[in-house]
Amino acid sequence: MLPMQEPETRDAPPDAIPLARRALALALLTLAVCAALWPMLRGEFVYDDLWLVAQNPNLASFGQMWHSLGDSYWDFLDARSSRYVGYWRPFTTLALYLGHALGGGWPPAFHALSLALHVAAVALVFALAWRLTRDLAIAFLVALLFGLHPVQVEAVAWISSINDPLQTVFGLGSLLAFVAWRERGSSGLPLLSAALFIGALLSKESAIAMLPLLFVIDLGRRPAAGTNEPLWRSLRPFVRPYATMLAAFALYYAARVVVFGDILAGFERTTGQLGLTTGREISLRVELFGGGLALMAWPQHLNLFRDTRPEIAWDDAALWTGVVCIAIWTVLAIWAWRRRARTILAGLLVIPAALLPAMLRIEALGRFSLSERYLYFGVFGFALFLVSAVAQLATRLELKKVGLFLLLLIAVPYAWRSRERTHVWESERTLFSTSYTDNPKSPYVAWGLGRIMLQDYRRSQELEFLQQAKVAIEHSLELGLKGPDRKRDPEVLVTNEDRLQANLGLGWFFFFAALRGYEETTLDEALAVFDQTSTYFPYSYEALTGAGVVLMEQGELAQAKARFSKALDINPKHLEAWYELGQLETRKNDLTAAKTAFEHALALKADDVDTLALYAGVLGDMGELAAAKRTLEKALAIAPDDLRVLMVMGQVSAKNREGGAALGWFDRALKLAPTYEPALLQKGKVLALMGQNERALELLQKACELNPRDFEAHYSIGVLLLNQGQGKEALPFLQRALEIAPEHPQADDLRAMIEKIRAK
Repeated sequence: MLPMQEPETRDAPPDAIPLARRALALALLTLAVCAALWPMLRGEFVYDDLWLVAQNPNLASFGQMWHSLGDSYWDFLDARSSRYVGYWRPFTTLALYLGHALGGGWPPAFHALSLALHVAAVALVFALAWRLTRDLAIAFLVALLFGLHPVQVEAVAWISSINDPLQTVFGLGSLLAFVAWRERGSSGLPLLSAALFIGALLSKESAIAMLPLLFVIDLGRRPAAGTNEPLWRSLRPFVRPYATMLAAFALYYAARVVVFGDILAGFERTTGQLGLTTGREISLRVELFGGGLALMAWPQHLNLFRDTRPEIAWDDAALWTGVVCIAIWTVLAIWAWRRRARTILAGLLVIPAALLPAMLRIEALGRFSLSERYLYFGVFGFALFLVSAVAQLATRLELKKVGLFLLLLIAVPYAWRSRERTHVWESERTLFSTSYTDNPKSPYVAWGLGRIMLQDYRRSQELEFLQQAKVAIEHSLELGLKGPDRKRDPEVLVTNEDRLQANLGLGWFFFFAALRGYEETTLDEALAVFDQTSTYFPYSYEALTGAGVVLMEQGELAQAKARFSKALDINPKHLEAWYELGQLETRKNDLTAAKTAFEHALALKADDVDTLALYAGVLGDMGELAAAKRTLEKALAIAPDDLRVLMVMGQVSAKNREGGAALGWFDRALKLAPTYEPALLQKGKVLALMGQNERALELLQKACELNPRDFEAHYSIGVLLLNQGQGKEALPFLQRALEIAPEHPQADDLRAMIEKIRAK
């Protein structure tokens, strides 16, 4: 039997295709990809974005960014965390800085940059597929399927994953330059290819996969016209080009040695210590490769938080799906090699070559080792294999146009599924709510959802979010415990971080519930949870900060300050501790110290809306009304419907004796959240100053009902009644205020009022 050959095509240089046809193909590819993925532009910061992008001080200015290029990628975090992160990605930092500069920190600007990089990768796939096949239709379909494949959504829609399309752009450019160098006769050295390889490495460490990928693409190149040389002969010359690429990697490695200060160049650092057995590490690699093949072939069950399971049974469905897919891949690869079907073989081999760094260092992938973003480059191999195989079969059956049309139809459900998937990435709530349903056995997802529900409650004061937070956090704490049979579920992965974060979430639930009077919870319960968490996790500055917040609410200001100070000793970069310290100093009426604390917080995150709002309030109290208004205008531009900002706008207006304007801001807040107690309190105080005592009394009483532990609400209603000559009616409110905060700066005046009323 004669060897099976590639479809006959004209062996012409790329320039032989008219420019208009190439431009039209690229325009259609761009239009198709953007039409499918444009909803991602509406996405907010989610998951790692909240730290890597939103709270990364290195993106705030060119000077800070430039200085950070010589540091580890996560060095802006606390020192303890950064010691375990072996990432050095200066080009990714540059890309994020560009996204920040283009949009002033606005999420759509980052998303637009990610989408532009993905479109660039699609264009390079088109060019490389043409070089390998010399067939414009095949190259177009390979690029189309690569661009629209649903697996790609995670890497493109998630801002923190911008390194994947970025390294792929450099990597594809390196492969394309290498193929062009081969076609020019392999004279000299492939220096452009080597330079682009270094660019890929500076975007993400896994770009080391370019070395095996280069070998695969070298095998897959079409032989010279009129020849039928063996596959291995296409690798000549071998030493010169591959030595050049190894030299490029050696330069990169040397630079990493300087950055990390050790001979291992940071590659030994990892956050993925999961304690897996040797057998489980092997089966996990089967899941990664075989599961990746399955997802590329049938991208239905997409899932960011696909947890690494510590143990699996021998008859596990996911494992055997992977085994079957690997067996099919092996048969196809052997068949393609024996038939010298170069592009089909290249497509098949690209997939494991792209995954090779991940499979060699499985521990470096963390707990979500089966994430789709690791397949981003590998989708090129799948698309090249699928289109080439269908085209070859259709050509043999003399139905090539029918085959290509069927491939074009595949792009339609791909586009629909990708567009549908982008909506999952719209916000933290949509991402974690979807993942909570998809991952019922993940403690990480459960406490993550609880954290988001607590944030939503804090913004809106809607009790529904508090209830949902409790359910999710308790579910996280229950996962991984021993069942009635005294055994743990072997498929549940529970880490120390899971237990830490779930307990922190529980502490915050008790805190907010106690303030709301929900389920008869108390602040003492919240404090006990935070203190116990600090005992088990002494390095947890978050637990210390939580305890400080509770103590501050209880009026124990000295103890609260000690907790905040200890938290900042552990992590001077903890924004929340500076923020809460600023609130404490404000309560002590030490405005200078409060201003300093808030400025520390803003140095860590210049656009933090909560900090801007309180900082403006301090400026207003210090008489710097113009500076306060400028700060609030900045905050309003970022979050026009943020309740805290609206509140401070009202308070500054009230201090400026603009009662009508103040009422307008408080009414705007109450329109967004009708039961928002701080707005009711402040509106009542303004109405009292304007002489509208009856209406003021009504609002202040409602504020007391909503928050039985609000010192200011009880104090204000007591003073209002006292000023109206109703001392007897004022007494319970004044006594309650003193009971709530016995060490409040106004406590002495309060005691004098109470004694005066009793004396009468």
